[in-house]
Amino acid sequence: AGEFYLIDRLADAIIACRRAMRIRRELGESAAVSADHQSLAVYEWYNANRVSADRHVAQAVSVFGEQPRVEGPAQLAALGHGFAMQAFLALQASDVNRAATLLRRAQEIAGAADDAALTVRVGIIDGIRAVMSEQDFGREAILAIMRYGLMPESISHEGYSARPVHSYWDDFWTLKGLKDAVDMANGAGRPDLSG
Repeated sequence: AGEFYLIDRLADAIIACRRAMRIRRELGESAAVSADHQSLAVYEWYNANRVSADRHVAQAVSVFGEQPRVEGPAQLAALGHGFAMQAFLALQASDVNRAATLLRRAQEIAGAADDAALTVRVGIIDGIRAVMSEQDFGREAILAIMRYGLMPESISHEGYSARPVHSYWDDFWTLKGLKDAVDMANGAGRPDLSG
């Protein structure tokens, strides 16, 4: 689904994600089901279907129950990402106060889950919230986060830069490779190698 999203084939991304979610639901993988709902919220948002995006982001959180119960770090992080996505959509509706409340919950979870991706996501969304609230620190907060990538500064192999810079393209492919390595370790029956 993610690959379809990256090449702007949103209908295909939605179909693929729904298929994956059905399988994950049958397997009882609540964190993965939550992540699929989050992905569907993004895909539907960019497909101009706000109602469906809101429904999926609500389901990303409700997967864990009325009073969210989580059983491990993956579920805790998924819950935090769900709240962060709800905050993002609240900002899109100019509901800055609701976004701030949701971001506080996501931030608490990020600290408890020790999830770097969630911490970055919350920081970026909170920076956007601050900009929308006309708080001076918002822009700098976003820029501070964006200055750091996963991979070190380099001259991209395409040679587009005159000096070494962070390349989000390199970060993307690094993340893709790491995710594939985890999938391969799990598929080989070696989850001990995927942590």
